[in-house]
Amino acid sequence: MNNANVGEAPRLLDPIEAGRRLSVSPVTLASWRCRGKGPSYVKIGGKVLYRAADLDAFVSAAVIDPTATAI
Repeated sequence: MNNANVGEAPRLLDPIEAGRRLSVSPVTLASWRCRGKGPSYVKIGGKVLYRAADLDAFVSAAVIDPTATAI
């Protein structure tokens, strides 16, 4: 078990910051949330927030390798 991050709060970004990080508008993020698409998010006190790690995972999942052989 890795205890390196015990006690550290995750970095949380609001939709404006998250949109900047993903190069999309906050409106796009809202649309994705309504459609069940896009990165994972949390709601705290009714406020939508994104964990930086979830944004990184979302980007990683969208990587397309043009050298991959199509089947």
